[in-house]
Amino acid sequence: MAEQLSTGKRRITVFLLVALALAVLAAPFFILIHQYGKIFSNAENTIAGMASLAALLAVSFLFLEVMIGSFSPLLVRVFNPPRLRRLHIVLGLFGLALALAHFVLLTPKIGEHFSTDNRVFFIAGPIVLVLLIFTIATALMSRKFSRSWRSIHVLNYFILVIAIVHGLVIGDDAGMLALQLLFYGYLTFIFIGFVYRASNTGWRHSLKYRHRRKPAETNP
Repeated sequence: MAEQLSTGKRRITVFLLVALALAVLAAPFFILIHQYGKIFSNAENTIAGMASLAALLAVSFLFLEVMIGSFSPLLVRVFNPPRLRRLHIVLGLFGLALALAHFVLLTPKIGEHFSTDNRVFFIAGPIVLVLLIFTIATALMSRKFSRSWRSIHVLNYFILVIAIVHGLVIGDDAGMLALQLLFYGYLTFIFIGFVYRASNTGWRHSLKYRHRRKPAETNP
């Protein structure tokens, strides 16, 4: 069992981590602050602004979800493990809901985006969305997928990286320095988190498919 921090250190750590998480979720609003003057000027700008905000928030929620999964051996020293798991799931569901909202808001101009954007990264968007639905569904039904859900869940690293690259290449605000710094920062921490998690022997073993035990034979 992970060793718990002392009460004083735990409170300070909780405060810093919560502040950091709130900063991550606030970042999309500050990145799009330059659009606030025109976002409600007409319906088209409103839809475009909401689509961009939904995409940035989706990536930020999924980033926090992946960070919890990556650093859970450390975080359980600070937070209650069952609550941390519930938060992990809730962040993933919010990320999925916002990703779906982003897709729906882009639907009216999907033909225009398909003709002007990079085709590979355009098509990658819906594929990543389907994969995200799949990984979150298997996590919610972990008992049914007890032999494989951990291995499937690793796809979240791939999903998040592709989503970030998707935004850097064809996102409406891809040219903004603030967005680039935020997303490259996300990619850096995703790499660090994956390396840290992969260095854990127990985690690597948990990725292997579990073989079902054969029922014990009973004597007649």
